[in-house]
Amino acid sequence: MDRAIRDFSEAARLDPDDPHAVIGRGLVHCAKHEFADAVRDFDAALRVCPTCPLAVAGRAAAYAGKECR
Repeated sequence: MDRAIRDFSEAARLDPDDPHAVIGRGLVHCAKHEFADAVRDFDAALRVCPTCPLAVAGRAAAYAGKECR
């Protein structure tokens, strides 16, 4: 999973206007139960694409995960 985070980070660096890389990184952070990092990634995606349903759903899942811990 750490490799995936590095790869998504590199993709986000290469194309900062595409929200999918930070969404992918956020999903990996969720899978690792790193919910604060996931929320930051989904928020970053929403700054690029404010209506992106994947980012909205991911952020909701990350907040839910934080509450369950």
